[in-house]
Amino acid sequence: KRLLAAVEPPPGVEWPPTFDLMETGQINAFAGVRRVGKKLVPQVFVTSGFLDKVVEGDDERLAFVMGHELGHIVLGHCTEQREGTDFVQQVFGRQHEIDADMFGMEAALKAGYSLKGGLAGIRRIMELGVPYNSFEGLSATHPSWKERISFMDKEQAKLWRAMSAFDSGTHFLLCEQYVAAERCFREVVKQCPACTEGWANLGYAQLMQY
Repeated sequence: KRLLAAVEPPPGVEWPPTFDLMETGQINAFAGVRRVGKKLVPQVFVTSGFLDKVVEGDDERLAFVMGHELGHIVLGHCTEQREGTDFVQQVFGRQHEIDADMFGMEAALKAGYSLKGGLAGIRRIMELGVPYNSFEGLSATHPSWKERISFMDKEQAKLWRAMSAFDSGTHFLLCEQYVAAERCFREVVKQCPACTEGWANLGYAQLMQY
């Protein structure tokens, strides 16, 4: 619910998606859209193996995974299935994965989850040595998780601006609520030490208190 509140529904698709658990030891999560009558119905699946071995009860890891899958739906990566057919697992390419990663992380940050928590899920997948390191399936065109982390690191400016703490801190500065703004930007720089805007706003909030 927190993630869905941070995501704008895509046009022409029933919303919210259905979320389903698949009882299998396979480590996977995937999304797709199928036509039911005149409706396009999005679905998100996660396996029990993924929950047990990757998420391990951590809601922040799960938030990034679910945000990633919502990204595939919202960004139009999913092809619909014919009416009456079984759901078919989608396989996405390099740019699809990178775009969904950014969407998922931004959605998680907007919903109040942490960057550190989301990255912990990725590192756990790397520890497990999942082949080709992709949620949706095996393809040599998929970027490795090292590439995906590297890309998100390069795009940190987009990520820290998506943080609920950054947004709230900016609002508190405008309202001259400097103590509250300081708390927010301390959280921002804690999660993103390279956030120059966070440090600048933190310093301004502290300065205005004296």
